[in-house]
Amino acid sequence: MKRIFMIAVGLLIAIILVLVGFGAFLNYRDENNIARRMSSRVLRLHGVKAEVRELSGRFVKESLRLSAENMTDAVSRMEGTIAEVYVAPNQLVKQGQPICRIVSEDIEMRLAQADVNIARAEAVRVRYENAYGRYRRLVDMDAVSKEQYDDVVANYKSATAEVEMLKIEKQQYEILKDRLTVTAPIDGEVLMLYKKAGGFLQAGASVALIGNFNKLNFKESVSDADLQRLGGYNNAWNVRFSKNDLDKIYSGKFGAENRGYTESFTARIKKIDPPLAAEASLRSVQWEIDNTAGLLEPKRYQNVMFEEKERRRVLAVPVAAFVNDERNSVFVHEQDVLKLRTVESGIMDGKYCEIAGGLEPGEIVVVSGKEGLTDGTKAEVTFEEVEPVGN
Repeated sequence: MKRIFMIAVGLLIAIILVLVGFGAFLNYRDENNIARRMSSRVLRLHGVKAEVRELSGRFVKESLRLSAENMTDAVSRMEGTIAEVYVAPNQLVKQGQPICRIVSEDIEMRLAQADVNIARAEAVRVRYENAYGRYRRLVDMDAVSKEQYDDVVANYKSATAEVEMLKIEKQQYEILKDRLTVTAPIDGEVLMLYKKAGGFLQAGASVALIGNFNKLNFKESVSDADLQRLGGYNNAWNVRFSKNDLDKIYSGKFGAENRGYTESFTARIKKIDPPLAAEASLRSVQWEIDNTAGLLEPKRYQNVMFEEKERRRVLAVPVAAFVNDERNSVFVHEQDVLKLRTVESGIMDGKYCEIAGGLEPGEIVVVSGKEGLTDGTKAEVTFEEVEPVGN
C-alpha cells in the first residue's frame, strides 16, 4: 500500500513538472511572437514638411503692470486756506505753472511788519549816514576827536547792517509767500484734483495729481533664449488689451483718432539689464508702450496679446510637431523610421513655430500620435493638409 502511494506521488510531481515546463515553453513562444510582431509593426501617422514661410511672433502675457515714469503730486509746502484753484481736471500744465493759491494772514502781517521795521531802520541809517559825513569833514579839520569820529562810523555801519538784516528777513517772508502758490512739479495732465477753493491745506498735503501717460512701461525677467526670440531693441510689437481692462481710473484725456476698444498699441524693448554684451542667463527687460491714444493707465492688465509688426521668412513647422513644452524636440521621419531630433525653436504665432536650427527644409516631422513613440520606431507617414506657404 505504501509503495503504491509513493508511485502515485511521483507520477503527480512528474505531471506537475511537465505542465510547468510546457507553460514556460508556451510563454516563451508567445513572447517571441509578440516581440516579432512588434518589431515588424508599422505605425501609421500624420506628418508635414518643414517649410519656409512668413511668420510674425505672437504671445500672450497673462498679467502685466504698467507704470508711468512721469506721475507725481503737486504738494503744498505751506499751511492755509485755498483762495483760488487755477486748473481743472484733464488740463495740460507746464512745470512751474500755478495750480492754486493759499491765503495765510500770518505771512501777510509779517511782511507788513517787515516793511515798517525796514523804514524805521532806514531812517536811523540815514541819520547816522549824515552824521558820518559831517564828522568826516570835522575830523579832517581836527574839530572833533578821533574817538568821536570812530563812534559815529560804528553807529553808521551798525545801522546799515540792521537795514540789510531786516531786508533779508523780509526776503524770507517773500519766499514763504511765493510758496503759498502751489505749482505743477512736471509737465503733464491734471489727472486728479484733491482740493477745492475754500478748503484748508496742511503743509505737505497733495493738491493735484499731475502725470504724463503718453509712454507707459513694464518690466519682466526673460531668459537669453526667449530674448533672442523677441528680436531685441529693433523689433516693434502690436499690443492689444482686453476690453474689460480699458476702464479708466484717472480722468485723463482720450487721444484724438483713437480706435477705442479695438486700439492696437506699439511696444518696444527700451532697456535690457544686464546689457547683451554681458554674459547672463536671465535678464531684466523693460518695455515701453506708446499710449498717445490715451486709453491706458498705470495699473495691472490681464491677458495682453503681443504680435510682431513685421513678418519674417523663416523655416517653420506646426506647433503640434513638438513633443514637449520647451519646443526643443520633434520626431523626424527618415526612411520609414522615426528619429527623435533636438531642434532650436524661435518665434511662434500660435499655429506655427520657427525652427532656428536642427531641421532642414523638406524634412518630415510627425504631428499626430506622438504619445508613446520612441526613437527608431517604424512608421508610415501620410501628409496632412497645411496652409499654403506665405499665409
